[in-house]
Amino acid sequence: MTKPQKHQIYNEETLYFAKKSSDIRYIINQNHEKICKLLQMHAKPFLELDWIRYQLRKEAEILIRIPYDNATKPNKSMWLDYTNIKNQEKTYDHISSRNVTRRPITRFEVIDIHRRLATQTHISPGRYRISNGIYLMGTGISAPDYNRIDSTMDDIVFRLNNAESSKDFLARALDFHYEVFATQPFDDFNKRTARMVMNWFLLQNKCEPILFNRKSDYNNYAAALIARAKDDCRSYNRYMLECLVRTQEDIINILKNHAITK
Repeated sequence: MTKPQKHQIYNEETLYFAKKSSDIRYIINQNHEKICKLLQMHAKPFLELDWIRYQLRKEAEILIRIPYDNATKPNKSMWLDYTNIKNQEKTYDHISSRNVTRRPITRFEVIDIHRRLATQTHISPGRYRISNGIYLMGTGISAPDYNRIDSTMDDIVFRLNNAESSKDFLARALDFHYEVFATQPFDDFNKRTARMVMNWFLLQNKCEPILFNRKSDYNNYAAALIARAKDDCRSYNRYMLECLVRTQEDIINILKNHAITK
């Protein structure tokens, strides 16, 4: 595996020095080791790191925004859905539970995650869509008909859990995230369900979650999904892995500055 040069500093601005996927994976492994050592100093398990929950709120504020009715709120363009934000925080608490991190991820677990995220919202929680002809604008792809969702989701989950695959757990997690988006199994909340289950799988594999907590992610996240839909897997994977490195570096900085709740 290629190692980066010692003089290179990998942060949000300089990460692009890592030209190959193997370079980024090396950085991810190195960052994970740093986090483990820092957590030992704090005598605190990673699953109890409250910073993650706060950042999930920021992610929701960036990605889960709903337009105002300009006729009634002419001076504001977006508003925050606090029910959805709260559901996201509670669902993360669920997947980071020690018992749940050992639970196999099945199609029914994906449905349960959607149910938790969609509770008390306008979306039927935990129910597949019953509509056909779902076209994903800007991607050039159509989601499968509703009568194929069960079998498609079974295939997606199988590939996620297939430890004998030639792909490592990181690649399988990113594939799962995109494939749920492309399948659109639910009427709404598909991307947030895919993100949550992806992070659940990463936690199960002793890896930090991927957070989209920068304002630039509002456009970059969508652009990465569109790139993947157009078979540009490299750009999609690179963006997702860079977000993981960015998350790790934020965690390292927090732990080094002792900004950690007991």
